[in-house]
Amino acid sequence: MEPLHWPFEERRLPAFPHQGDTWEIRLPADVDALVHEFANTARATPFAVLMAAYAVLIGEVCRTDTPVIGGGLRNRRLPGIDRTVGMFVNQCAFSYEDWRSRTFAELAQSTTSRLAAAMDHQEVPFPLVTQHLTLSRDRSRNPVFQTCISMNDWPDTQLDYGPGMTVDVSFPSNGGAKFDLDIIVLPEPGGTRMLWRYSTPLFTAADAEDLVSRYLALVTDLVAAPHALLGARTEQVAS
Repeated sequence: MEPLHWPFEERRLPAFPHQGDTWEIRLPADVDALVHEFANTARATPFAVLMAAYAVLIGEVCRTDTPVIGGGLRNRRLPGIDRTVGMFVNQCAFSYEDWRSRTFAELAQSTTSRLAAAMDHQEVPFPLVTQHLTLSRDRSRNPVFQTCISMNDWPDTQLDYGPGMTVDVSFPSNGGAKFDLDIIVLPEPGGTRMLWRYSTPLFTAADAEDLVSRYLALVTDLVAAPHALLGARTEQVAS
């Protein structure tokens, strides 16, 4: 399992610093509409479309044939714990080893199916998975995957605690980072927000901004030509 190598890999510290920052965007209305329209026609979910596009982005930027993307799942399907205060989250790993030989439509459909399968097996502890893999210790990276994308589909962005007391739900940066790059997708009534939480000093703010801009352009290109082989697109990008 090959680790990711970013274009600015020389900045990586010997030990992962757990320091980070956040670049927040809201998907442009036209891009958001394209994602939902494509998802409806491709038998995929909007989040799976965004995740599949992110896998292509990582494959292209890091020049890897086998990008592995992490995803957090909320483990609250057992009766009685849905309203329990606390964190019930488990990590899953999604390998995209065959992404170049597929079309984006196929990749989005496959991602949808694999997300559903992951939900069916979300109780398997991620530390148990890492124990069964032959991985060399590397203090500068997280094991299995170095980048993650998850969706926080909070049902209401405003909490009502009674007469005259309401609280808006926000996701501020705490100055930390768990991965090289961690994307949180927030579907909201006004559109889709994305939090790009990146590790510093591996990424600079300019790096994060450039990556976000490239991602937005990539999503538009992919949904416009969903039946073209992704490997052919990668060759054009490289040339």
